[in-house]
Amino acid sequence: MGCSWGYVLDSDAILVDFAGNELPDGWTNSGFTLSDNEATRSGYAGSLTSSAVTVADGQKMIIYARGRATASASLTVKYTSDNGANWTTAKTFTTEIRKNTTDYVLLTVDNIAAGNYKLKFDGDNVTISTINGYAYELSAPALGV
Repeated sequence: MGCSWGYVLDSDAILVDFAGNELPDGWTNSGFTLSDNEATRSGYAGSLTSSAVTVADGQKMIIYARGRATASASLTVKYTSDNGANWTTAKTFTTEIRKNTTDYVLLTVDNIAAGNYKLKFDGDNVTISTINGYAYELSAPALGV
């Protein structure tokens, strides 16, 4: 499957495109608005949390996002292997999405070690259109899902 950003989406990986303005089963939403097949946080402290995923050695995830405010937009990707008792920040994106409020940018997370996790996307003044990468782990421990 291709997309207009020049990146070929991984059809074997998780694809969150907010189709039908819904999250995949097992995901939770705190503060994002789902509309127009996007997830938008207008303001501060919104989060999306995944169900259990498996990260393979050397695997990466891509996110298409844009800022909604050039001075305050941010997106932080975190992961946990202990049901959210401890979250580790993988990457924080600020300057990449603060350039303007109309153009989506390709963000890459490539520094999470192989293992089973839940992911959290903490956003301030940001719109996410696509998340692609890693895989759902159907046999992974529930991790509170």
